[in-house]
Amino acid sequence: MQITLDRRSRTPLHLQIAHRIKELILRGAIPEGGRLPPTRKLARTLGVNRSTVVQAYENLWSEALVESHVGRGTTVRSAEQGRSIPVSSPPWGMLFAPRAESLEVELRETSRLFDRDGLISLAAGLPGPDLYPVDSITQITRDVLAEEGRTLLQWCSLQGYAPLRRLLAEQVGTSPGEIMILTGSTQGLYLTARAFVEPGDFVVVEAPTYLGAIQAFRAAGARIIGIPADEEGMDLEMLENSLSRTQPKFIYTLPTFQNPTGAILNLERRRRLLDLAYRYRIPVVEDDPYRELRYDGETLPTLKDLDTHDYVIHLSTFTKTLFPGLRVGWLAAPRRVVDQLVPAKHLLDIFTNSLAQAVIYRYLHQGLLQGHLETVCREYRLRRDAAARALRRYCPDLSFTLPKGGYYIWCRLPRNFAAKELLREGLREGISFLSGEVFYPDGRGQDHIRLTFTSQKPEVLTAAIKKLGLAIRRLRRKSVEKRAQREAPASPLV
Repeated sequence: MQITLDRRSRTPLHLQIAHRIKELILRGAIPEGGRLPPTRKLARTLGVNRSTVVQAYENLWSEALVESHVGRGTTVRSAEQGRSIPVSSPPWGMLFAPRAESLEVELRETSRLFDRDGLISLAAGLPGPDLYPVDSITQITRDVLAEEGRTLLQWCSLQGYAPLRRLLAEQVGTSPGEIMILTGSTQGLYLTARAFVEPGDFVVVEAPTYLGAIQAFRAAGARIIGIPADEEGMDLEMLENSLSRTQPKFIYTLPTFQNPTGAILNLERRRRLLDLAYRYRIPVVEDDPYRELRYDGETLPTLKDLDTHDYVIHLSTFTKTLFPGLRVGWLAAPRRVVDQLVPAKHLLDIFTNSLAQAVIYRYLHQGLLQGHLETVCREYRLRRDAAARALRRYCPDLSFTLPKGGYYIWCRLPRNFAAKELLREGLREGISFLSGEVFYPDGRGQDHIRLTFTSQKPEVLTAAIKKLGLAIRRLRRKSVEKRAQREAPASPLV
């Protein structure tokens, strides 16, 4: 078992060990039933404390990759074979969690990076406020209030404003009964977790993934399994090996312009992902807020489009394409799922803002969204390109792949840099961004940062990234100074 540790990396040693063994297991290099080295022996081999190896093995156990037996040590957990066709619909009734649950709210301090006075924020995933269609929304709001005001300012259906549900159903190719309007798509993540997850259940996600999803799943008590992803999406070989061991409640994915990486799950992998879902009878939660914000390449069908057996719960929102203030998102799912989620929503907010729903409906019905999308995609492409040019000029040590759509540039830091330390230097320069740790369920990501390019104009982006370059150089100087102090010979005592 070949394990190489990078002792200069900011990733803790136990996570490096766990991640490498996990990769070997999921790729089949360590067979089912194979015994891992005793903790003391592996600790001696790697030159680390035994507690470090124990912690790594505990991480593997938490993802159901290994099991411990008295007298036999730690062995690789056996996998179950996936079910063969014919494929049937998921056993929704068996998957739902009991209604009683205890939620632990996980608090994060990222909000301070979004709106602090005097700070250029590249942290918040927001559209450009200068591009909001204020005039058309103002006129539509007046019209809606004049024509339907007394109705819309009253109670609204729990499932959502009927005309909007009908319109979305036509677009998706389903029935209005399978559409549910949400107070933002993140509410859909919370409701889905609440409906399916009991404390201790497994949920599979990409690693890295949307931090709001991690928060929602953890609040429901889920054990989150992160599957590595590359520029074309989730590693499906590792996914299959994980599914065969854990039987998670669902697979969560952002297949198009993934948050935070901007990756796109290619068409072949989309089909293979669904095949795995069918084989192991595991639903897929498809989070799709950025699909219409494409700047290069061709549009791919959603997982919902490709799904032939009702396995996909599809989430989307108008927050990213229009603006966040109205808080209107939506969900498309089998009727059995929608019927389970509607009462749960009643406990949160009773119903989504009915006036906002009617305004969004009129905006879509009048055909205004397409023109708006053409405008914002043209402008966001300029902003993306300006950010990329500035990164190459002022931050040549950062590596990144230019996203073909979405909101974000995912940057890898130079060796020996830690995202949180760079963030502290960035705040001193008057800029903010998000460090990579928040996007991983297991604490990795210290070597990445996420930059949002949509919310700032090109000249502001350039200025902010120039400040980021200054922060990088200052952090490097501090690192050199600390190393020199450590290596300096001690002064003789006289």
